[in-house]
Amino acid sequence: MGLQTSSRRTALLQDKAKFENICRQNAGNFHAWWNLARINLELGFYPQSLSAFDRALAFKPNHIEVLIGKVLVCLQLSKFRDALYALDHAQRFAPKNSDILLHKADVLRR
Repeated sequence: MGLQTSSRRTALLQDKAKFENICRQNAGNFHAWWNLARINLELGFYPQSLSAFDRALAFKPNHIEVLIGKVLVCLQLSKFRDALYALDHAQRFAPKNSDILLHKADVLRR
């Protein structure tokens, strides 16, 4: 692991701890859950990422970027049905969103 990669991972782990603390102190903080989900995704902590995306979606169930994040995690976990469900839900609110359409094609190929 290179110095830059190691530094990035260290920074992500510090941010993860920070957002876990925020979520413990204020479980209703949408942005904290969303950031925690994204950090866990980047670190490869997929089950934790999925849980945090679900918590964020509990507050904003139609948030397209959060739904797409959930799809990315579901793909890593081979949860293709869950990914397709999230994409179908997102597509109701953004039927022409190219990211949704591309991810949907990817899921359907699997």
